[in-house]
Amino acid sequence: GPIEELSDSLKLVRSGGAALQPDRYQYDELHDMAADINQLSAEVDENLASLEKERARIDYVLDNMDEGLILLDAEETVLTVNRAACGFLGCDKSVTGKNIIYATRHIAFINAVDGAVQGAKTARVEMPLPSGALVEAVVSPVAGRQGQQAAAEAAIAVLSDVTIRKNAVKMRQEFFSNASHELKTPITSIRGFAELLC
Repeated sequence: GPIEELSDSLKLVRSGGAALQPDRYQYDELHDMAADINQLSAEVDENLASLEKERARIDYVLDNMDEGLILLDAEETVLTVNRAACGFLGCDKSVTGKNIIYATRHIAFINAVDGAVQGAKTARVEMPLPSGALVEAVVSPVAGRQGQQAAAEAAIAVLSDVTIRKNAVKMRQEFFSNASHELKTPITSIRGFAELLC
């Protein structure tokens, strides 16, 4: 009976285990085993709390980034997604643990994920949003062990709002186009007058 109780407590160590009372056991060996199981259970609890705290800290940092970040495994399952990525893709964090198609149906983006996971290729994709904004997604493979190149073990997608940059480029191009057009007329006239004077 006592050995079965110790065994049952040992099976529950992952979830904290049942606190044993070593003094209840008649034999010194069982007394020591119960104390060791209690200590092991306490260490597991402490490690789990530490990991949970670290995960919460990482989630906080990721959720306060301006760029969207998605981490996918080799089966294209979403392992981590931050708030910015959810905003860009129009999904929520419940897509964690599901395939990428639950987060977006943007074909070019999904193809980029396929290429990163299966072909270990980095790809850039521009994704226009219904709001009129333009998002650029860079999907990169996470290299396999020992430089494996045939397929990646995971992929990382970083999404950035490039609307302002694209608009600035467009405005610069329009400015140069207009300036060159406006300057052509007076330069042609000056050239004609100069030829006439000559």
